Formats: sequence, C-alpha cells, structure tokens
Amino acid sequence: MIAAHVGTSLFRIVHAMTTRRSDGYTWAITVSGGQPSSSRHLAGIVVEMLSFAGRPEA
Repeated sequence: MIAAHVGTSLFRIVHAMTTRRSDGYTWAITVSGGQPSSSRHLAGIVVEMLSFAGRPEA
C-alpha cells in the first residue's frame, strides 16, 4: 500500500492513496480535506464502496 499526504498553497490538505489488491484490481483515490484523518480509515471506506459495487474485499 502506498499512501501520501501532500500540502500546497492550493490544496491545504490532500490525502492520496493507491493500492494493488490481491484480486488484481488497483484503485487510487485523492481526497481534499481533513476527513478521513488516516490512511487505514480511507482504505476501509474504499473497500466498503467496492463491496457495495459488487467487488468483494480482497
């Protein structure tokens, strides 16, 4: 798992994450703002979203 936190004058708080799953799917997400506050929580949100979309948790 790769996670990065970047701050610039344009985006004060940016949270980005890319993950390659064992089922062959790779997902990437970038969010602006302080929520969620941790990479682990952000990953859980994406896994839940993929589950609702019909992709089981890897």
